[in-house]
Amino acid sequence: MDKKRILIYGDSNTHGFRVDNGLRFDKNTRWTGLCQYLLGDTYEILEEGLNGRTSVWEDPVEGDKCGLRHLPPILASHTPLDLLIIMLGTNDAGEEGIMKDGRVNIGDNDLLRVHLLDAALKLENETNKVKLIKVSPTAHIDGV
Repeated sequence: MDKKRILIYGDSNTHGFRVDNGLRFDKNTRWTGLCQYLLGDTYEILEEGLNGRTSVWEDPVEGDKCGLRHLPPILASHTPLDLLIIMLGTNDAGEEGIMKDGRVNIGDNDLLRVHLLDAALKLENETNKVKLIKVSPTAHIDGV
């Protein structure tokens, strides 16, 4: 029996960035590693996390962090897939984020519409369509 392949595409939360020392959590501590552990050997979790990755905007300081631009080659390199989980938007919305209020949802919708529904499904054959889960960042309210 072939393993179900799940690609998790995201930012530093997916990468496992440690705020306390700037390093990376070990595989068994990262949430992607915990998913692998809980799902067991019949699933294969593929991590594609990049610190600072945005949804559709380029980072004006670091550059080359645009999730929209990076997605097609990453999908191509991991095909075939059973599930794609996208967890982006934190860097678009953060205190030091690139876009102002309201732009994150626009970016995420563009990312899904333009590339996922086109690129992801074109890479898969008729019997193996990719399912998609979009995980949005939580709302940030001052004082909460």
